[in-house]
Amino acid sequence: MELSGGDAPFIIHLAEGTDDISRQEFTQLAEQGLLQRNTLIIHGIALTEEELIQIAEAGASVCWCPSSNYYLIEETLKIDLALKHGVNVVIGTDSTMTGGVNLIAEFNLIHQKHPHIPLNTLYKMVTENAAKALMLPSSYARLNPENCHNLLLMDKHDPDPFENLLMMEASSIKLLVEDGVPRFGDVEWMERLDLDEDEYTVFRTGNKEKFVLGDPLELNEQVDEALGYHKDFPFLPF
Repeated sequence: MELSGGDAPFIIHLAEGTDDISRQEFTQLAEQGLLQRNTLIIHGIALTEEELIQIAEAGASVCWCPSSNYYLIEETLKIDLALKHGVNVVIGTDSTMTGGVNLIAEFNLIHQKHPHIPLNTLYKMVTENAAKALMLPSSYARLNPENCHNLLLMDKHDPDPFENLLMMEASSIKLLVEDGVPRFGDVEWMERLDLDEDEYTVFRTGNKEKFVLGDPLELNEQVDEALGYHKDFPFLPF
């Protein structure tokens, strides 16, 4: 309970179903004084409209994991009611065994099942809303051209940047920089940025030659050797 109301997020899986126990969990949370501005509820499938209103009034957040919810339970958070009442909603994948392999996969499923939700709203869920839910400075969710240490360049498939995100895959990422460190991208950027080739691995995906920081290929080979067969990881581009 010391975590409740503090400066760190209090994260709890709650109302993760449609049975009586799931429907009773929110009441127990509220009665114990654990519904605070730093509370981050994962799933919230069984939450009622009144409970969503209470969450909004408390300034708490809900992490929406639609792929996993639909796969396991065939129902999900009452997202339209959550947005109607101003709940701070963020998007999560849950386990990759049941959910999407990344947030782009979640974007696509949401766009398929809830096409009325604007794509810029989904983008806000993984930027501004996420920073608020995780009790991070708002600067974490914004680009500052004068002092930017994170950068994503990708192929332009659609003039709308939010539509373009839906089409992103490993082969379409031209350059990814995180905390000022180039992590992934087209191999020509290695020369432009004067990168140390010993720190990177070069490989092909689709018809493009890419670089990646470290040597995940070797790690993949170690996994294969331990298992005795080749293991494909859907979140790796090779």
